[in-house]
Amino acid sequence: MITIIFTLIQPVVLEEFERVKSLYPQFGKVMEGKGYIPSIDFGYAKYIYSSRDDGKNPFFPFALGEIERLQKKDYTRYYREAIKRAKTLNQLFLIHVLLIYRNIYYFDSEIKEKMILLLNKQNLRADLMISGKYEEMAIQEYNLGNIERSLHLFRYANLLAPMIRRIPLEGAKASLRYRKASFVPFLISYINSIKFVNNRYVFYYNLIVIIGLFLLFVGIGLVAWGFVDSISFMARAFRIKTPFRMFWVPGVTWALFVFLPLRLFLIIAFLITLLRIGKQRGIWAGLLLVLSGLLFTGINSISPYLKDNEKKEIILAYYDPVHVNFKDFGETKFTRWLYGIKLLKTGRYYEARQVFKNLKVNRQFKDEIINNIGVSYFLEGKYDSALVCFKEAEQKEKKSPVYIFNMAKTYTNLLEFQKASQYFTKLKGSQKKISDILEVYPPLSWYRGTIFRMRKSSIPPNLLIILIAGFVLLATSIPKKARGDMYCSVCGTVLVISLELEEKKVCEKCYIALAQSHSKGIRERIKKTIKKKADTIIQIKNLIFSILFPGIAHINNGFVLNGLFYSMLYTLLIVSRYSDKLLITESGFNIGLMESSAAWFALLVIFFIFLIISTGRVSEYGSGR
Repeated sequence: MITIIFTLIQPVVLEEFERVKSLYPQFGKVMEGKGYIPSIDFGYAKYIYSSRDDGKNPFFPFALGEIERLQKKDYTRYYREAIKRAKTLNQLFLIHVLLIYRNIYYFDSEIKEKMILLLNKQNLRADLMISGKYEEMAIQEYNLGNIERSLHLFRYANLLAPMIRRIPLEGAKASLRYRKASFVPFLISYINSIKFVNNRYVFYYNLIVIIGLFLLFVGIGLVAWGFVDSISFMARAFRIKTPFRMFWVPGVTWALFVFLPLRLFLIIAFLITLLRIGKQRGIWAGLLLVLSGLLFTGINSISPYLKDNEKKEIILAYYDPVHVNFKDFGETKFTRWLYGIKLLKTGRYYEARQVFKNLKVNRQFKDEIINNIGVSYFLEGKYDSALVCFKEAEQKEKKSPVYIFNMAKTYTNLLEFQKASQYFTKLKGSQKKISDILEVYPPLSWYRGTIFRMRKSSIPPNLLIILIAGFVLLATSIPKKARGDMYCSVCGTVLVISLELEEKKVCEKCYIALAQSHSKGIRERIKKTIKKKADTIIQIKNLIFSILFPGIAHINNGFVLNGLFYSMLYTLLIVSRYSDKLLITESGFNIGLMESSAAWFALLVIFFIFLIISTGRVSEYGSGR
């Protein structure tokens, strides 16, 4: 009594497989990986499959290998023969899946090499359909808790569609739960995916978003610091230069600003900032605001095209035209050319030829079109007509390995072996792996013309405000004369009335306190007392700014690189948390760790702990400004 229970997540139906299963229905269920089989006559099964084997169908040796495996005999040569016979990715995929669900990974390297060979033979860069099947099964296995099998399936999904960056992210997420060592290969695959044109533009877009947010954050932080200084300066000036010396007067003034409408308050606050912001800081803040505004204006123009799913499908068609639906695409030269290649690969040679003949292209691309017309004749068996086309293309581009190979292949089919040999000899120096007749794809530069047409639109009000604020800051800061110390050398407060004491500028309060004694020792003790109280206030100010604008306290105290580092780190934390709103992501996958709010919050807490410690060192070693 032999009990065999397998469950294939996603059955695949192939004519060759169905034919082999039907020879012995009971054992066919075992091959498929389904069913409960109480007993099997292995001798009879082996006789059937051995006698009916046609030498071509890969599932005959697979069935024989399965018989040997169930009897605990050596099965490797049968499975290896099945892999060798596979002529299509569909066949190889089914064989691979059947092996995976039997926990047999011994043949992985051979399957991988055969998959790459079949892709090259079809002149394809990807197979979206098979990759999608691997990915779907990998996700199902992940949800069932079979993480190791899920990782295995993700690897092959990525192999067959390396331009889909979602797949390595999903694999990385799975690896964090099971095998951390697998995380790095998936991360490297994700980085390598950027070389594909669809991901390259998305990468540039996301990079510009991050840089824009960073510049905006630092620019607003510098303006906010100037605003606090201006309010402090105005409050002191109000108390010094008017008979009202009670603290409630500047307090009431501040309350008026707080209860104003937000936009009006921001405008007044910005105008107040212009009074005391220094020349250098004003110029930097203005430049950062202008740059961030310009970056976001550009992003606002192209983002609708990058987020358009139809436009994404067009570029996927460049890598795998066979499995993409063209009916919803616009009529452009790029999409028509790809559609012609799809017709070639699906056996509709006459239709493909008409598409290429009707395609109006520049003279420099005529050769490629003529070559593709020749391919249509070749695949239809009209070798003489194909040869005429290939010769015409080769005359203008004599070193092209594609045209040379097509000529060699055509002469071989015409049984003119001497001429074929001459052309094959020319290919020896070529690094291009070619194994079957080759079509030429449209130039990738056409993709940009198809997808990225900048839309004409007005600048959104929020971006317009940022740009205007930046230009106003530049216009008011550049003419300013560089001031000396704007702060008291003792207590660090902003100066309204500048008084000289011991060749240093001090505020009126410190001047009165120090001028009461002529003893240098007493003055030093008074300075220490004043500085101790002032340092506490400065520390609180730095701490508040570090919490509201991480890194700005460092920048304003002379630790520019440290401040920029913290500002960028905080920007990346915010982006990682709200990436679905700020960036262009695929299916919302943010490498596992960021999917957990608790994990993200823990990172944020750790960040602020280090930031607060660092801010204390700024107060200790910085200028106190």
